[in-house]
Amino acid sequence: MHVSIPATGKDHADDVLNDEDLVDARLIAAIASGDEEALIRLYRRRRQDVYRYAYTMSRSTTLAEDAMHDAFINIIERANRFDPERGSVRAWLIGCVRYRLLDRLRETAGVVDEAVEITDELDLADLVDRYQSTVALHAAISELPPKYREVLVLCELEELSYAEVAGLLDCPIGTVRSRLARARKLLVAMLEPQSVNGSSAPANCFPEPAR
Repeated sequence: MHVSIPATGKDHADDVLNDEDLVDARLIAAIASGDEEALIRLYRRRRQDVYRYAYTMSRSTTLAEDAMHDAFINIIERANRFDPERGSVRAWLIGCVRYRLLDRLRETAGVVDEAVEITDELDLADLVDRYQSTVALHAAISELPPKYREVLVLCELEELSYAEVAGLLDCPIGTVRSRLARARKLLVAMLEPQSVNGSSAPANCFPEPAR
């Protein structure tokens, strides 16, 4: 797993799809034409991305598996609705799984004011380098309030653009940026004591989805 810390803002999606996105878009077009093999290929290419999002948000292998499979089944009926102008296939797939997850995550306690500064990185990159493959990092992410956890997962783990995330969440890009900044601050606050104590035992934090 790689967690990216963007050096510059990702306010807009690329005007031109990259090679990977083009392959995905062609597979979606083939699925819309009834090509079952294309669905299998897309599943093999993107199941880990979808599962990672679902598992990080829910911390439940069962719920993550169910959401992932529902998303791909949903593609059979909705492939012809995919619009590359609105983002990548990967972003669209993640959007397909999020609604099922939201209902179970709404009751999480803790409401935090979003009016925060968005310029500090707060040494998050250093903490990520240390904790990115450990239970500590992902346990801390799972304790974030859902609206901050989701933005962190989408922007940092899934590496979606701010525009794609704003589209998925149906909110302004500025809200994405402020939530991401707050999520970073909360995550750093939770991890700093462990960094001082030197606790960083590695572990596999994303169980493989069932084939």
